[in-house]
Amino acid sequence: MVGLLGRLLLGTLASLSLLPIAGCGPTPVLGGTHGLLHSNGTPLRDIEVTLYQQDGSDWRRVGSGVSQPDGSFELVQPAATGSLFLGPGEYRITLHSVGTETVEFPAEFTDPAKTPLQQVWTEQDVALDLDVPQPRPAN
Repeated sequence: MVGLLGRLLLGTLASLSLLPIAGCGPTPVLGGTHGLLHSNGTPLRDIEVTLYQQDGSDWRRVGSGVSQPDGSFELVQPAATGSLFLGPGEYRITLHSVGTETVEFPAEFTDPAKTPLQQVWTEQDVALDLDVPQPRPAN
């Protein structure tokens, strides 16, 4: 009888493990360093802000964030593996539209080797403030 009861209990537990549990699923990564993206004071939304550091003759992606309707963003590590808090150093920044209403920036803003968006980050810095040219609607 104990054997049968044990098998029933085990079967019940196995069945329950297949049911979805409310609130479970991927946990969003909370961002690290905060920033604000705007053009002449107007917030820019749905723009991926990506930071790079020089690695030899190449540029290594260190993290990114997507701007919200108020232009704010928080940086996360590549593939959203964790928060990104910037350390002292030189960074290059690129911009890419990721929203449903895509916009275009001048070509140099999408290439880490050519971008005019460069930031020297110190231990005293707390947030990025990026004022960029107004993007144009994508064709």
